[in-house]
Amino acid sequence: MRKVSQPHKGNSGTPILVVGSSAKSGLSMLDGYEFSATPCPYPGGALEMLSQGRHQVVLCDLEMPGMSGMVLVNSVRAGFPDVAVVVVTPPGKLRHGVLAMIAGASGYVQKPLQPETVVASLRRALKRKQFESAMRGYPLKMVY
Repeated sequence: MRKVSQPHKGNSGTPILVVGSSAKSGLSMLDGYEFSATPCPYPGGALEMLSQGRHQVVLCDLEMPGMSGMVLVNSVRAGFPDVAVVVVTPPGKLRHGVLAMIAGASGYVQKPLQPETVVASLRRALKRKQFESAMRGYPLKMVY
């Protein structure tokens, strides 16, 4: 069993889980913003960490050893519908980000990561999930 990572000490804001090789760069990149990032270098530990109920957003690579980002997106969507997922795509793979959103991701960013772009994507994903959560349970009425 892998050791569960501790939250990054820089912030006490919105808890996010940073999964994959972006974990190290994502942590330093988010210093000074409204997020409290917890690193999870291996995707297999992400679902276990999400089951603790602390994290509101997952930032994950699409290409990871052991589990693809698409599988993680589907697993998070199925098991944790109130958690937003933002995927990190390799350079020049815009199509992969769009496919991830079709599969249920709340957003995507392309490498190389820029702090402003990552933060903006995390903010949008959070707002989108908050709206979806608030609307869940309301009947859909079609007006003709």
